[in-house]
Amino acid sequence: MPATSPLIPCSQLPRSAGYDSCLDFATTGLGACDSLNMSAMAASGDDVFNCGCVALVGSGPAQAMAVAEIDRWERRQAVVQFSLAALSCVCGTAYLVAAASSRAKRLRRFPASLAYLMHLSDLVKSAPLCLVAALRLLHDTGAGHVHDTGAGHVHDEAAGSEPLAWVHTSSAECLCDAANAHPGCACRWGLLAFLLQAGLVGSVSYYLALAHNFHRTVADPFTRPASRALRYHAACCCAVLLLSATYLAPPEAGEAFGHGFRAAFLACWFPRRRGASLVNNWQALLTVSLPIGGTWLMALALYVRSFGLLRQGASLRALLGDAR
Repeated sequence: MPATSPLIPCSQLPRSAGYDSCLDFATTGLGACDSLNMSAMAASGDDVFNCGCVALVGSGPAQAMAVAEIDRWERRQAVVQFSLAALSCVCGTAYLVAAASSRAKRLRRFPASLAYLMHLSDLVKSAPLCLVAALRLLHDTGAGHVHDTGAGHVHDEAAGSEPLAWVHTSSAECLCDAANAHPGCACRWGLLAFLLQAGLVGSVSYYLALAHNFHRTVADPFTRPASRALRYHAACCCAVLLLSATYLAPPEAGEAFGHGFRAAFLACWFPRRRGASLVNNWQALLTVSLPIGGTWLMALALYVRSFGLLRQGASLRALLGDAR
């Protein structure tokens, strides 16, 4: 590896703290983390981010500016995410409080109770997103002191400190080694990842329950809708537990288990996994992409079918009215 390369395994970071939990391994077996030879990796089709933990070190002007730009991008994303997630938390809390009042009993009756639990799930989902974004805004990486003065020169107001480093990994333990104040530290033990996944699954599950109840009410208007309430709640709770429990396990438990920090989403969710196979992250596929995407398609199909039945009923009533 050329000495001027800014990419190094995390274990070689020039810091006093140890990086015992930052595993430097290549999931494809091509040895990317052993050499980080960019030319050879490009020729073989490998990806530097197959490494368990890679750092971009701002040891030179160009590298320092790259780290500073990444930091500014993440902070802008954190501002937007915190604003929207906080707004969602406020609105969701206001709705739940209003629905809990004695004057809003109809909001707690079936089928409005399904919407109530859907909004509760949205609140559970927004809370960890808001927390992680807030922690990112509070985390000072030191990159804010770096400014481009032109002509290729960089001014560092914190000159004399250790080189800036942007750690690229989803390992919460590794990020805690890098800095205790890093937002990724909040992803340890998987609680925030579990809440985010449970809120997401709960929200779409109760949305599908609303769609199915609407369809059954239109197709079978002689059955009392509230008789289906217990089955809806049981199905939604089972879906939440089945698709979210794996996020409480450590990432080492298997390819369909674990939790980690996703910098691209500023969220505690499934860990990053890459490899040579077509499906590199079975956990994301089996607990997010397939079930949630399928749920939205099923809900859409149910609503389309329900409105079709309503149009047929309107046409039939019109014909009966003409006959009279």
